[in-house]
This record gives sequence, structure tokens and C-alpha cells, in this order.
Amino acid sequence: MENEDLSLNLPIKLMFACVCIIFNEENKLLLVRRSQNDDWMAGKFALVGGRCEENEIPEETIIRETKEEVNLTLKKPKLVYSTIEGKTFLYVFVSKVSNSDKIKLNDEHTGYVWVDSNEIEKYDTVPNLKEMVLKVYDIMVSNVEDTQETEEEF
Repeated sequence: MENEDLSLNLPIKLMFACVCIIFNEENKLLLVRRSQNDDWMAGKFALVGGRCEENEIPEETIIRETKEEVNLTLKKPKLVYSTIEGKTFLYVFVSKVSNSDKIKLNDEHTGYVWVDSNEIEKYDTVPNLKEMVLKVYDIMVSNVEDTQETEEEF
């Protein structure tokens, strides 16, 4: 068993990334407009996020990316679900900020808007953004209902 190769031979190499649905004080969510010079989805609205760096856990990634992209500090972002999209393993977080007026965009973005979830379709977004937001809402509502049912049992 000496020098045994323990690596997995997977058919594809996955990239790990994170996005965050960030809510402000008015419970509106943040969409950022990607730069026209970007290689991926130039000019489209998206959530804040990015790739995980080596030896970085997802929570550290989304906190770092949020600070870099929009200059907001997330406190305890909540991982809601994860999924595989193409060759990307995506962690989806949710968080609330109280300093939404402090946004300062980096060069990856050219603008931002705070919107209600029912306004997302008015914007030219990256694929599956509205579905992702609705899935997070469904999961969060289910968790609240489950908690209420559990409390009623006692």
C-alpha cells in the first residue's frame, strides 16, 4: 500500500463558488450589474459572489467577495443550500446588512439596485437568478413553518 494514489479520478473538475442574497433594512435584495468588460455575463445583473480560493471555506469566501465587490461587511451569512450548475459547485448564502448606503463598487461592477423579489424579471440577469431567489424564499419559509410546528408539539 506504499505510495498508493488516493486521489479521485472524476470525469470533470468542479470549481467551487459562492453567491449571497443580501437584504437591506427595507428587505430589498441587492443586484449588481457586471462590467461590460467581463468575460462572463457582461452587463447582466447578478448576486454578489465569486470563486473559493484554495483552503478557504465558503463562509470566508462570501464575506471576502462581498467586501471586495461592494464594500459591505457580512456578519454571519447563512448557508441556505448548495447546487451544481454546469462545472460549478455553488453555495448559496443569505444575509442582511444595516449599512446599505455604504456600497462602493469595485471594477467588476458598473451599478447596483435594491429590488423586491417580484421586480427581478424587470432586469437583464444572469441565468436562473430569479429561480435561485425563489428557492431560497421557499427554503426559509419551510424552515420557519417547521420550527413553528415543532414548538407547537411541546
